Amino acid sequence: MKAQLWRDYDVPQEKIEQLRAKVYEFCAQNPDTIEIEDVKNRILSPDDVLNNNLDANNNKTTDWMLKRFLISSHKEVDAALLKFTEFFTFRKQYKMASMSVENVLPSEFFKIHPFDCEGFDNNGNRIFTVRLKYYRKMPQFENIIKRGIIYFTELLDLEYEQGLCDGVCLIVDVQDFSVSNLDMDMLQFLVKQTPTL
Repeated sequence: MKAQLWRDYDVPQEKIEQLRAKVYEFCAQNPDTIEIEDVKNRILSPDDVLNNNLDANNNKTTDWMLKRFLISSHKEVDAALLKFTEFFTFRKQYKMASMSVENVLPSEFFKIHPFDCEGFDNNGNRIFTVRLKYYRKMPQFENIIKRGIIYFTELLDLEYEQGLCDGVCLIVDVQDFSVSNLDMDMLQFLVKQTPTL
């Protein structure tokens, strides 16, 4: 028997709607803290829900983003709002709303395949491979590489939300890895970006 997935976990709709209202109220009151376009890309507005405009994001948006905050907050709406605020403040820092494959990493990065996001394991998890041998600690590239990691994590999270995969299997390829590749801060950042809830 397959384990229950977090996205299928039962959260009362009334809690989801309370959090949705608080999220958009927070956004209206704090326009410089959160990027509203990013929020709209991942969370339907109360007006869209009220008007049954579920097509606002091309039918790709579910209530998963709201549910994950509620699940990790033991279904407490105010605590979930704090998690939302932290997460979307972080997303604004990396300009998530404007990320695309064309602007996240220079094309040269893709030619050496430092990241691969192909195939599934036996449990329906998307396989995400990171090859450490290509990494060199260079301060001028740190934010570029972090944006690339965040971009791929966002794609994986959207696949999970839409039911296209059941999770992520992170493979860290250490072939030809040496001390010159070692960057514990970046490795910790990578592990923290893997979506869990």
